[in-house]
Amino acid sequence: MMLTPAVWYIAPWITPIPIASLCLLWAFAFMEKYDATQKVTCLISSGIFFGLGLAFWNTLLYLALFLIIVYLYDKRLLHFVGFVLALGIGLLPLLLLDFLLFNFPLYTL
Repeated sequence: MMLTPAVWYIAPWITPIPIASLCLLWAFAFMEKYDATQKVTCLISSGIFFGLGLAFWNTLLYLALFLIIVYLYDKRLLHFVGFVLALGIGLLPLLLLDFLLFNFPLYTL
């Protein structure tokens, strides 16, 4: 079942949790890599994956807040701003869809 592309295609309609947790896992992996190497590209990638995961499942915001606090509490403010901008880029598909459907970009958030 895990190797069937039909399940991957239908999974977000059944429940958004698998794809959101995959995005959270990738974001966590990039955040770990950022913590070890201090490369900003890893931080940007992590922010984009957090944003994409948040676009699929809004409850991911609560889980992401804990990881953001743990990894970014002692970092430079510029890195935090870059992370938030990358999170906004990852969240952009949801904001555009909400704007097209409801004429308000933050409707589902």
